[in-house]
Amino acid sequence: MKNLFALLFTIVSFSLFGQSYSGPESAEYDYANSRWFIANTTSHQVLARNSSGALTVFATGLVSGPYGIEIVGDVLYCCSGSSIKGFALSTGENVFNVNVGATFLNGLTHDASGNLYATDFSGKKSIR
Repeated sequence: MKNLFALLFTIVSFSLFGQSYSGPESAEYDYANSRWFIANTTSHQVLARNSSGALTVFATGLVSGPYGIEIVGDVLYCCSGSSIKGFALSTGENVFNVNVGATFLNGLTHDASGNLYATDFSGKKSIR
């Protein structure tokens, strides 16, 4: 009986703390670390999915979205509200935060020089 209780406790604990997709919007592959990043809009998180399929929370503290994610160098950038935020690939620490005054940032890309470009979906414009 004691072992059954321990097993049930373990299963319930993992299910409470396990991650799941909740409004996945964008995905970006991290070649350096062999993992996917997924913009999880309902939970306002960026999830990381490793090569065996396990999901973990990579970045939190986003007020909306995230929408549009892009890796440039050693930073993962994402759109959140009217801001572009950047998170260090090695730690998930927020290392970049710029409010560009957009209405609804949705997509991100970059050029060969590392310049970021975003689309303001509602404002019908692009931002560099």
